[in-house]
Amino acid sequence: MKKEIFRRNLANTAIGVVFVVAVVIFVAAFFHLQRFHDLVFNFVNINRYIQWAVSVILLLIAWHLYQRKRLAWTICIVTLSASLVLHFVLHNHPIGIFIIICEAFALVALLICYNDFRRPFHRFSRAGNLSDKKKQLARDIVVKYGQNSSSYLALEDDKILFFGKEVDGVVAYGVVGNVVTVCGDPICAPEEFVQFLAEFKAFCAECSYECIFLGTTDVFIKQYEMLGYNHVKAGEEARFHLEEYQLAGGKMAKLRAQINHANKEVTTHEYKPVDNKDEEIEKGIDAVSNAWLEGKKSGQLGFSVGGVGLEDPMDRRYFYATNEEGKIVAFNVFLPYDNKKGYLADVTRRIPHAPGGVTEKLIFDGFMSLHEEGAEWGNMGMATLANVREEGQKEDATVKLLDFIYEKCNSFYGFKDLHLAKEKYSPTVWAPGYFVYSTKTITPEMAFAAITIQNPGGVKDFVLSSVKAHVKGT
Repeated sequence: MKKEIFRRNLANTAIGVVFVVAVVIFVAAFFHLQRFHDLVFNFVNINRYIQWAVSVILLLIAWHLYQRKRLAWTICIVTLSASLVLHFVLHNHPIGIFIIICEAFALVALLICYNDFRRPFHRFSRAGNLSDKKKQLARDIVVKYGQNSSSYLALEDDKILFFGKEVDGVVAYGVVGNVVTVCGDPICAPEEFVQFLAEFKAFCAECSYECIFLGTTDVFIKQYEMLGYNHVKAGEEARFHLEEYQLAGGKMAKLRAQINHANKEVTTHEYKPVDNKDEEIEKGIDAVSNAWLEGKKSGQLGFSVGGVGLEDPMDRRYFYATNEEGKIVAFNVFLPYDNKKGYLADVTRRIPHAPGGVTEKLIFDGFMSLHEEGAEWGNMGMATLANVREEGQKEDATVKLLDFIYEKCNSFYGFKDLHLAKEKYSPTVWAPGYFVYSTKTITPEMAFAAITIQNPGGVKDFVLSSVKAHVKGT
């Protein structure tokens, strides 16, 4: 531990040197300090605008060094080495010697702390850019060990994948600023969860990331706590035990009526693109998607919600509904989890003015069809922020804030509407879901990252959608 603290302080000192040099160059550009100019820029004639540009570049490098990015480290090492050689050859002035000492210290310190600068360049580590072998490895791990209903979302192209070194496991995450946002739980064999989570935690620490997990289950809460993570209830997940699930009974009366109405106007089909691609069906599905997107008040959500995925369907299951003319009016995409013992109704889309009850019929028929193949559980995902107050739980500021958002901020996002929409299906179980985070409380930076990563439009998009809804209502 003492060695790690020393190395961290050494690296930060070297970064501080780079930062101070950048500030000095920036300030000196305002004055006619010819001797200083000659010493710093090795007697090369450079005007003040270029000096300012150099200082800004150094400031950016210092910032990315502070974030422990490997690319910034490489650029800095090359720059310092070249500058050190030139200063050593050309300078015999005391100030020049002082500059040489500073550069030499920064260079040596950064070299010593090489292993601390591990924050990767993420462009080529996304699921969509993996080799076929690596993608298949991720798929195998997800199907076999993904107990969380959102596990299959790890294979979406918007995810960055962290693979275990000592454990066969994968974590699906995204990065906003200095925050790693994880989709669901780490995926691995249950008995290896602590070891794998510790490996991922070390990765985040080495890269100076804070971390928040979205939509974790209660299965590994104790293991998170063992490694120093905190958690708060994030909402409730609607689960259906398919062996018991049926439309009979008073509590199912409304849903039964909607499905009976849809039965008169639409027919349900399953499309299996892996077995037989059909361009006409896919055109119909695309048309429904386009019509649905046009009618949305805000941008399309991602990260915690998947895409249609027809270009690479893998294990997804597709159910669609046609009207009497044979036109596709709605479709659902189901994602497997828990080794295909469960399926999540992930994507549900319909055209405007589709027959009433068509979505309900697709969900019920889809669950029943999957049950015939051996699926035990259906799942409609998380009702975010529903019932975040747990019995016996201390109501800290985070719980109060989440409850306030659920009660008062439905114009930004229909938290209550989402809960009611799932509630009408009468789930067998409302299972708790959690936010798990590496700090004592959820920080504003974490909250911003969680919003931004799920909606590319970020907070601005939620605000604009709220304003549009208000104007439309008036």
